[in-house]
Amino acid sequence: MDRRCARGSVVTLRLDGEVAVGEFVVELDLHVERGETVAIVGPNGAGKTTVLRAIAGLTPLITGRLTLDDDEWDVPDRDVFVAAERRRVGYVFQRAHLFDHLSVCDNVAFGLRAKGVDRGSARERAAAMLDRLDARDLVDRRPSQLSGGQAQRVALARALVIEPAVLLLDEPMAALDASARGAVRRDLHRWIGGLDGHRIVVTHDPVDAHALADRVVVLEAGSVTQVGTMAELAAAPRSAYAADLLGTNMRPGVLQAHDLTLPGGTTLRVGAHELADGAALATIRPAAIALHRDHPEGSPRNVWQTTVTAIDQVDDRVRVQLDEPLDLVVEVTAAGLAALDVGVGDAVWASVKASEIGVVADG
Repeated sequence: MDRRCARGSVVTLRLDGEVAVGEFVVELDLHVERGETVAIVGPNGAGKTTVLRAIAGLTPLITGRLTLDDDEWDVPDRDVFVAAERRRVGYVFQRAHLFDHLSVCDNVAFGLRAKGVDRGSARERAAAMLDRLDARDLVDRRPSQLSGGQAQRVALARALVIEPAVLLLDEPMAALDASARGAVRRDLHRWIGGLDGHRIVVTHDPVDAHALADRVVVLEAGSVTQVGTMAELAAAPRSAYAADLLGTNMRPGVLQAHDLTLPGGTTLRVGAHELADGAALATIRPAAIALHRDHPEGSPRNVWQTTVTAIDQVDDRVRVQLDEPLDLVVEVTAAGLAALDVGVGDAVWASVKASEIGVVADG
């Protein structure tokens, strides 16, 4: 039932249904276009991994339909279910789950061998994939000889070598030390960005979602509560969780000591950090930015004049979108906005302390 699609055709992975884990039911309405990366975010227990298991064929739907274009993978009402091994799905788990008794090369070749590829051809293709992922020097090592970052590269190579139509990544950076995440995140963006297929990433980290995803799906208590780009979700989050996790402003730039120069030339003074000079990503909480009618007194290190372009209110949270030179989102209370007495189109001053600006490696 699974088929390989001609290059250039428009193919959609679509999941519309319900899947149960015990008495917990996850309601799904998800579509991923070919060549697109979608991140699924949500609190613990929201059902994120369950979504991946349903797509992989490890947990069946109880109602609904899962299709890859015209191919039906799971339609319980018509007793259609394609077994996991017949779905062209690559799955990278939170931990690498490599076979300790096999070399790295044989770990990567395992999926090909399971599909009937002879050992010599499978090992040749595995070595080529490791080379593509800058891990050719690992071919003869055992999993016990690998660092966390190296093990995740091998796990990704194992998932990619079977040429999956769908690539699933479940918290791919969660098991890594903080020092390794930046490099793996950068490389992961490069590797999966060229994959001719559908990509879904589960993550708790807004930096991962920002770096890897074209769109973000927010899953809370088993239901999709919001879908959009990171910019859309940051500007108008529909829940407290989305506001707290995804509302962070992120801006790429070039770091030199404590100054981050953004595209266009604007420079931000950032807080204490241990990064080397180079490409970095500034993270600024919307609540850390202050708005003023006039130039603020005191000594905040970052002050600029701008214009309000949009205002979005959910309960007592108000999100204010600013225009250039720093098109950031600011969070204030409804009372605070009323006291400021500004609306869309009004000029304001904005300020943020250097200590409120974090930086993470971005390449």
